[in-house]
Amino acid sequence: MATFRIRSSNASSPTILAPHLPVTDKLPNGQRYTISLLFPSSLTLQSQDVFYRLLDHNMRNLQSNSSFPYTEMSKKEEMFDPTSRFLLALGETPMDTNDELATRTQQKQQIDIQEHELLGFCEFRFDVEDTLSDKLAEVVYCYELQLRPSVQKQGMARKLIGILEDIGRLRKMEKIMLTCLKNNASALSFYRHQGFETDEIDPTRMSKEEPENGEEVDYVILSKPL
Repeated sequence: MATFRIRSSNASSPTILAPHLPVTDKLPNGQRYTISLLFPSSLTLQSQDVFYRLLDHNMRNLQSNSSFPYTEMSKKEEMFDPTSRFLLALGETPMDTNDELATRTQQKQQIDIQEHELLGFCEFRFDVEDTLSDKLAEVVYCYELQLRPSVQKQGMARKLIGILEDIGRLRKMEKIMLTCLKNNASALSFYRHQGFETDEIDPTRMSKEEPENGEEVDYVILSKPL
């Protein structure tokens, strides 16, 4: 059951959740980009398709034979659930376009995002998670961190995770959590370098016995205190 703090966070506007956004930064090659916070209701169906295609391009081969297979319908239902929130990285656009994005976000109008504009996004939710005690933990859970291949390994993922941590601290969440497939070696390495460790409820830490039929889970649950 959601706590008061979780309900309050879910009801908060983008300007309350992230008063420091939008923010502009640049890649090592000089390309500028802007990070904003958006809700699913702000995205047109065409924009949702753009988000999905980026995720599918990055994750289809990794997840197709995993314990987390998906269809376009199931993934979109998860991604664009009303409680989801998005940190959105858009390539440099004319100033009036950035102003329009901010204005439409504030006015709760829908935004059309083009394929060439989307450099990456981080999908997250506020939620409660089990612990090894009777107490539930209030967390900000990172569901997706997806970047266009051309901008990977250039500091953008670190920037997005850093902003997500700031949001979690501002809302007084206990930790940031995520689930990562073991076969996604580059992602695992990245999260470890950002200070994430195996969470107490990770199946491999909770079970002291050998997995049934000798099978091991194909994912890890990671977390970082805030």
